[in-house]
Amino acid sequence: MRLKLNTAINIALPTVINPALAKEQITFPSHLGKYFILSDLTLSMRDNFIYVGLTPTFVGPTHGIYGISADHSELISFDQS
Repeated sequence: MRLKLNTAINIALPTVINPALAKEQITFPSHLGKYFILSDLTLSMRDNFIYVGLTPTFVGPTHGIYGISADHSELISFDQS
């Protein structure tokens, strides 16, 4: 049974499945949450596995921590409402 299934997939993959998938557009996100930017998309196939890689880059908040501005010139007030 496994041999028949592998043979069917090997025949259908280049003739039916690949042309159907080539018409589809796959969208990958550019951000992960509000503090990570995703870049350097890598796609590869080895040993019948598809590998997808993205590089996350941390982007900190625009204000400093503990309510202090990034340039330390003023305190930032937090509205509690």
